[in-house]
Amino acid sequence: MLALTGATALAQNVETRNVKNFNSLKIQSGIQVIYTHDDTESVRVVSTDKENLDYVVTERSGKLLKVYIDKEENETTSKITENIKVYISDNNISDITVTSGAIVKITNQINTPELTVTLRTGGSLTGNINTTKKCHVKASSGAGFKGSIITEVLNTDITGGAYVKLYGNTETANIFCSGGTLIADKFTSRNADVWARRMSSVIIYVKDSITTDVDNSSAITYYGKPNKIKLGDDTFAVRRK
Repeated sequence: MLALTGATALAQNVETRNVKNFNSLKIQSGIQVIYTHDDTESVRVVSTDKENLDYVVTERSGKLLKVYIDKEENETTSKITENIKVYISDNNISDITVTSGAIVKITNQINTPELTVTLRTGGSLTGNINTTKKCHVKASSGAGFKGSIITEVLNTDITGGAYVKLYGNTETANIFCSGGTLIADKFTSRNADVWARRMSSVIIYVKDSITTDVDNSSAITYYGKPNKIKLGDDTFAVRRK
């Protein structure tokens, strides 16, 4: 009898949402999204509690798919999100925004010409990204990114206690960091331009050239043997072999 009760409690309730033709995501309300780059567009909401499915909103506005908890229906958002996962797949994504403690996990690798990732207020994203042109990662207010990025041009804006941990490579890295942390010693940049302020910490691997503009409260650690090194007057930089 106990075993039967346990099995019933773990049963998954799945609801497929009829949402198509989107290329941008906005995830919020602490929801966990499992994203797969795939030729088939699909949105599925999964929960151990069938009633929770009604509180999860998946709405399309233009090309933007929004996923969040309807607070007007239920104020106990944290209890609902503990038992909710949303599975999303498509092959045309160009923008992902994650806020309010939401989590996005990429199961395989996103392949796209350009991608902008925006993380705010404790939102996080993990996974692998391959863009043929440009990737822009914006992280603020305690948000975080961890994963591999392969791109021609990488732009980062890391502020307000946010962190970004990178693997992969790029031809050009433009790093803006204000009160944030970038760990990219296993991310190879051919050329890097680093701007750091307000107790920022930047760790980066550079092959050819590095230019910095850093205040005296921040620090840069760079790996590699770049031929061109241009450090600002107040820059505290350490080269590691």
